[in-house]
Amino acid sequence: MRVTVDAEGVEVVLPRRAAERDAAAAVRELAPWIQRRVREQQDARDAVTARGDTVPYLGETLHIQPQAGRTRVHRRGDVLLAPAGPDREAAIERWYRRAARDEITPRLERACALAGSSYSKLTIRGQRTRWASCSRTGAMSFNWRLLLAPRPCWTTSYGTRSATCR
Repeated sequence: MRVTVDAEGVEVVLPRRAAERDAAAAVRELAPWIQRRVREQQDARDAVTARGDTVPYLGETLHIQPQAGRTRVHRRGDVLLAPAGPDREAAIERWYRRAARDEITPRLERACALAGSSYSKLTIRGQRTRWASCSRTGAMSFNWRLLLAPRPCWTTSYGTRSATCR
């Protein structure tokens, strides 16, 4: 059985042979967890609303400036020039994915050089539950949401934690 809480609501997925009453029992048993997750979802929505037309980027705040006719996001200083209208969110995510590749690639190459190893492939994804992963073949996968972190916690020397990280 799987219980998921997200912006759409609560979803209970049962194995084929499970009775519906099993779902009701699971929801009763998991009620405190479900309520906590629903509150977290609401808190996240409230935080996004309070943020207005800004987005986080590696500890900075970037201001979104909608422009009619624009299809791609472009950064100019602390301003993101973004499409106006319903395509804005998707365009901003595509920009984050490109920016993640630009931020992660040199860091990954430096880390591999320090470790005396290499990687075979770099993928930028949007997983819900992982920040990064690697395979036996050297394929590296990073989550673009790493760029939403409040501030970078690692120094460029890799291996020493920054004193300002909280």
